Amino acid sequence: MSKFTVKVKAGLKREKPEQPEKELLQPPSRIARQLALAHLVERMVDEGKIRNYAEAARRLGVTRARMSQILNLLTLPHAVQERILLGREHLSERRLRGGGPDSGSSSRPLLTAAAARSKP
Repeated sequence: MSKFTVKVKAGLKREKPEQPEKELLQPPSRIARQLALAHLVERMVDEGKIRNYAEAARRLGVTRARMSQILNLLTLPHAVQERILLGREHLSERRLRGGGPDSGSSSRPLLTAAAARSKP
């Protein structure tokens, strides 16, 4: 017969490693990435790095209509844009635009409510 040894440590408690905040682990939302893209395209056009929005659309591989939709995010109130970029506002682009079968009404009440939440 073979002998084997088992070592057991009794009475020791393992400390749980500190968990980073859940907020830091999540990637930016899709709407936040689109809003950041809109700001980038706007800045590149202003600086002359891109001739116009049609050129930006071609370079990004999207239609001019889609580029227009993305750039329209820049018309949101600054308080709402800030909340989106900081990850505090979780709305879809469709809901912000007020389109789609689930929205039921225009986006203005959503934007007004979002802006009201952002005020101190």
